[in-house]
Amino acid sequence: QQDASERNLGFQFRAKSVDHFIDLKESLMSLCFLLEAPPVRSIRDFLMSARYQALNPKPGRALIESYCDLYSRARYDPSAYTEADYFRFLEIHHQLLDLIVTKDLPLDTDSPERQVKCS
Repeated sequence: QQDASERNLGFQFRAKSVDHFIDLKESLMSLCFLLEAPPVRSIRDFLMSARYQALNPKPGRALIESYCDLYSRARYDPSAYTEADYFRFLEIHHQLLDLIVTKDLPLDTDSPERQVKCS
């Protein structure tokens, strides 16, 4: 019974990771609707493009790589996806959400880079 319970918990962590990515994708797409999202582009390509267009300060490449690796493990890897994996994914997810530039920033802000420039 313990083994089945652990598998179920792992499944829940996987499902929540996918849901979190979808939330991040929708937040980025609502800001920069011209971004090409999965399935047109890979998640990695999508987030690397968003990194330049909708995130400020721009997150490091390693952060996005870690997010994508954990997402891929959650989505496709048959090996165990643990609570530690999920919480690491969640930590990076929240870091990326905190970097999303909002459209309703005042135009006279001290940091002109915070204004959205989607192409």
